[in-house]
Amino acid sequence: MRLSYFLAFMFALFGAAPALAQSKTMLVLDGSGSMWGQIGGVPKIEIARDVLRDVLSAIPGDRELGLIVYGHRREKTCTDIEVAVPAGVGTAERIVQFAESVNPKGMTPLTDAVRVAAEELKYEADPTNIILVTDGIETCHADPCAVAEQLEERGIDLTVHVVGFGISDEEGKQVACLAERTGGRYLSAANASELSEALAIAVAPEEPETVPEDAGEPSNEEERAAVPQPAKVERNLVCVARLAEDGTPMASNQAVKWEFLPLGEDGDPAEEAEARINDSICNTHLAPGRYLAKARLGNIVVEQPILVTDDSVTQVEAIFNAGKVTVTAKNAANDALPMEDARLTVASRDGMIQGRGILSAFVSAGPVTAIGRTENATVVEERMISAGEEIEIDLILGSGTILPSAAYAEGRPVEDSNSVTYELIAAEPNAEGERAVFYLGSGAEAKEVPAGRYLLRARRGQAEATTPIVVQPGQIIQPTVNLNAGTLYVNAPSAYRIEFLDAFGTKTYGSTLGEEAEEVFNAGAYKVRVTYDEGAYERYFVATVQAGERTEVKIEYEVLSE
Repeated sequence: MRLSYFLAFMFALFGAAPALAQSKTMLVLDGSGSMWGQIGGVPKIEIARDVLRDVLSAIPGDRELGLIVYGHRREKTCTDIEVAVPAGVGTAERIVQFAESVNPKGMTPLTDAVRVAAEELKYEADPTNIILVTDGIETCHADPCAVAEQLEERGIDLTVHVVGFGISDEEGKQVACLAERTGGRYLSAANASELSEALAIAVAPEEPETVPEDAGEPSNEEERAAVPQPAKVERNLVCVARLAEDGTPMASNQAVKWEFLPLGEDGDPAEEAEARINDSICNTHLAPGRYLAKARLGNIVVEQPILVTDDSVTQVEAIFNAGKVTVTAKNAANDALPMEDARLTVASRDGMIQGRGILSAFVSAGPVTAIGRTENATVVEERMISAGEEIEIDLILGSGTILPSAAYAEGRPVEDSNSVTYELIAAEPNAEGERAVFYLGSGAEAKEVPAGRYLLRARRGQAEATTPIVVQPGQIIQPTVNLNAGTLYVNAPSAYRIEFLDAFGTKTYGSTLGEEAEEVFNAGAYKVRVTYDEGAYERYFVATVQAGERTEVKIEYEVLSE
């Protein structure tokens, strides 16, 4: 039978071991993507299914068994842990059926899976046994040894057995502590011979250590020195970084810089760091003591005091409350390659980060501004970013040419092109709801502008109008803005001043000293105020301006009779 020694061990655990016969047992099965790896040409998940089918078929029906599976439903998540079959009597067939349906795909949160198993078995009250079957080490940055210590320190009757599939000796050490610190066994199934040797140890009964009745406190220094001391932890520091408090830990990323500064008796950190680590993840040894742990990601700095000891694992977590923005400078929207010479800036409340062509930066959650520059164009885009979010911004920096013109009405162009001024208004507002405005000057000559979507605004006298345009890189467009306007001319003999107002008389558009005044207005009704004798006497008149037409009004001077 395939891996017969492994079957023998499983039989020993489920059936023969006295401890298991007296307590509930929860099987924790690895459903991570690596379970498609092979041993002897057979996928490990198939081996596990065969083992469960053969072993559980021989288990007495009154045994309380359960099944937990992890990493089998979603990729790239550390929370995919499912209590597939709660511990109970007569569950063997359900466990086998569920194992047959497992489709490995995700990560290996084995530490949290063991914790869930202990909680599911109500470890506070009942003796429990957990059998963890895994083909890899913890990949979710938790510490299995620390969890084993926590469970053991609570004085609960919990035994964890660990079976490793095809993992190295170094990897085995990282999970073996789960068994060693809870009184269980770690067995490797790398090949049949190693498994045979491991099983010989696993199935051997452990004799309880006897203590002489007259044993008391050590009587001298040599005897006291022989008393076992707490075991030192080889790697006593674990670092984890997250972009968001509720987000998954960051994968290995050298953008995160750790510094550990010793703290003096006054609580002030030393100037020189005891250790520096360039990675979002660390699992290392640090001399015992108090430190200021400082984590830097771009311009974001997170710091916290920590205590490191020799006999326990200290876990330090940096939560940056940040997102990642990637800005790409392009000549045109559909370009696959960036404009390598374009200068880029990402500005946030943390400061500015600069680069060329493509720029990726981690920034604090909130408003972020992306700026791209070439010799001919400057493009600015503002966005909001949330903690844990990744956004991409394409800045189209290629330029096009516009030849603007204006018309009073359809078919009635403005002949004097220099009398019209033009502005470009960004089509989209920024984070504050404002739109960028670019002054183009007057006249109909060609104007080179950054590619993009705009509103083209034209002004002639008091009339103005806008029209939407799209500027494509390398293209020339000739947009015409229809002002929907006409000219209003007033002749008032003997007048001192002529003023133009809106129809309600609340807004003044300007005034002219003398007997004649002329102005261009958008179509509509306007009020004309004429004053005489330096303001001693005035008259009002309402005129209507027609688009594309010239409206002339003559206001005669009337002398009031005394």
